[in-house]
Amino acid sequence: MAVTQMPGQVFLAACAYHPGEEGEVKKRRNFERYRGHTPFFLADDGRLYSFCDLRNPWNPFRDVLNGARADTISVDKLLRDNEGQNRVVRLLNMSLRQHIGPKQIFYDKDHRRFHFLQTEDGKARSETYKSVTGRMTSRSVVWQPIRKSTGEPRSYWYHLAAGISFQRIGAQSWVLALRPERHLTTDGKTPYESKNIGRRVTSLKARMFNAPYLEEVHFWRYFLSEGKPHIHLSFGRQHLVVDTELLAFNVEWPAIEGDTRAFSNTQFEDDLFTFSERQSAGEDELDEDFEEQADQE
Repeated sequence: MAVTQMPGQVFLAACAYHPGEEGEVKKRRNFERYRGHTPFFLADDGRLYSFCDLRNPWNPFRDVLNGARADTISVDKLLRDNEGQNRVVRLLNMSLRQHIGPKQIFYDKDHRRFHFLQTEDGKARSETYKSVTGRMTSRSVVWQPIRKSTGEPRSYWYHLAAGISFQRIGAQSWVLALRPERHLTTDGKTPYESKNIGRRVTSLKARMFNAPYLEEVHFWRYFLSEGKPHIHLSFGRQHLVVDTELLAFNVEWPAIEGDTRAFSNTQFEDDLFTFSERQSAGEDELDEDFEEQADQE
């Protein structure tokens, strides 16, 4: 899915905490008079980096900056070298985790993927969404498979999972990439033995052809956007916007017999609220500030 708007600036300021103490910073974020996400990281140079405007006296990190003067660097400048690009990607992916986390989805750092959590111990979980045909339906996202021959539950649970990350595909082009996966546990919480996961997941995916795979991609984009035409992440006066229509390409490949079902690349429609949200995101106040400064210099 195409990123249609990126934050233009990264702010940095001396911080009272150092790498490894991110948990303390999270506890001390102040949301009085601030609305939005708060991606940040602590660098070895003793400064905190964020898309949030640290110059603002009401910024969410004001209690850990001790009044330190904030500097700014443009995203375009950071992208000129690998270290700078890594810092931008780090903030983007942290923003994504903050967006997904409240939906009771866990980020697995070891495998770099998200997976659904149980909402009730020992019980399956399902989510409602609109299918590619426009019909409201439900999808199991945490479940314990049943042995068909005996009707007994198996010794493991499946959790719907996905690798979701921002990727730069050109000098000024970014996408949000989705890769459906599975996470396995013994009881809905405890990770399954890694030596047995590969065989079970491979067996499952071997039977997943185009139609169910693309339906799963569609489910994730619907869930992430709540059925809206865009995913909007706000950082106060900066915004990140992702268009939820899937990018399409012509591909020649050795077809699988019988796997020719057409896929409708549906586009979610704007309503009055999403249109207003898109308009407000397009009027990025920080971009206007920096353009005005450039004119005066």
